[in-house]
Amino acid sequence: MGRTTEMQSRADQRAERHARTFAVSQLPKPDPRVSELAAQGYNALQIASLLRLPAIDVRLMLASRERT
Repeated sequence: MGRTTEMQSRADQRAERHARTFAVSQLPKPDPRVSELAAQGYNALQIASLLRLPAIDVRLMLASRERT
């Protein structure tokens, strides 16, 4: 399965499950800035706010990145 830990919020867990159900063409295009900010320790909501992206898109990008 995926990386489900207590540190993940329910929304992040839901995004990870949904990322597994989408076809690759349905997922948002990966944004390298999202990966960079996640590596620096920002969470999905912070990244969405900084980059002015929908939070669900950021969560899906992070979840699909972890899936590969």
